[in-house]
This record gives sequence, structure tokens and C-alpha cells, in this order.
Amino acid sequence: STPVDWSVKFDNEQVTRLDPDQEVNVIATVKASEKAIAGDYSLNFNASTPEASSDATFRITVKTSVLWGWIGILIIVLVLAGILYLIKKYGRR
Repeated sequence: STPVDWSVKFDNEQVTRLDPDQEVNVIATVKASEKAIAGDYSLNFNASTPEASSDATFRITVKTSVLWGWIGILIIVLVLAGILYLIKKYGRR
């Protein structure tokens, strides 16, 4: 199970035979949604047969660019500079 609009692609969708004490590696490629907000997400994977099942939970961290944070800081600095300029030019009335 994944968050909404995420996709998971497995390199091996189905394991047809697995003997006792045998291991099979399956690679899952996870693609986050374009609208995903930065933070931690939980992905649950389940493998099952009529005889047995297994669950695994993975924590995935989504990071976003810090560009918009810097742009926000720049806007705040420009607004403060504009206010200081207007106070200096017209004084306190």
C-alpha cells in the first residue's frame, strides 16, 4: 500500500517457486507523486501464498528544493527594505 498517486514497480512481479531456505531478491522502484509534500511516508509491502505470508514496512523520506524558502526570505527582506526606505524618506507622520 502506498500514498495516493504514488507508483511502485517491481522487477519481478511474481515468484513462481521458492524452496525452503531459499531467498529471492525483488527490487521495488518507488516513484513519489509530483504533488508530494516534503516529509516521511510509510510504505507497506506484503508477500503471500496460501501457506504463508510476510509483511514489511519501509519509511520513505521525500525532500524538496530549498529554492522557494530562499525566495520567501528574499521577499521578506525586500519588503522590510521598502518599509525602511519609506520611513526614511517621508519620516514618521
